[in-house]
Amino acid sequence: MQVQTEHSQPLTANAKASNDEQPSWVSALQTSLDAMRDKLEKAQHNMDAKLDQIGRRMEENLRGVREEMGQLREYIDKHGEDMKQRLDSFREETNRNFETAEAEMRAQKKDMEILEERTAGVEEWSTDVQDIITASLEQQTKLQDKLSDIEGRSRRNNIRIWWLKEGIEGDSVSE
Repeated sequence: MQVQTEHSQPLTANAKASNDEQPSWVSALQTSLDAMRDKLEKAQHNMDAKLDQIGRRMEENLRGVREEMGQLREYIDKHGEDMKQRLDSFREETNRNFETAEAEMRAQKKDMEILEERTAGVEEWSTDVQDIITASLEQQTKLQDKLSDIEGRSRRNNIRIWWLKEGIEGDSVSE
């Protein structure tokens, strides 16, 4: 593919190469964006792991509760009133465990919402920065085209003829 200037002249190889190069701040900005994206992905992974851990704890607690409830029924049948008191304390403990797990889940949900807000902000910022970079690169291309045109025009009037003495042309250059 050959890039054309405003006057339909092909750009030189150096001009093409400089079109493909990005300024260092663009690379630094892209690196920064990639690092932020990696951090957000790690945070998402950590939150998913914590939520999985909480879910496993809740399942383990539920299994334990069911097993203990079966044992308690047998014991209650044998021991009556004393068992009712112990059962009440067990229920309170179980409720506390569920409340703790629920509080942890609420905290995780809050963290997820914060991360989602931050991610949305970074994505919006990234879009704005990409638009600015695109506009800057377009402006750079236009300026490079103008520079190439100016250089070409400045060279047109610089003709040297060797082995002829100065002023030999007289009144007519064509003769």
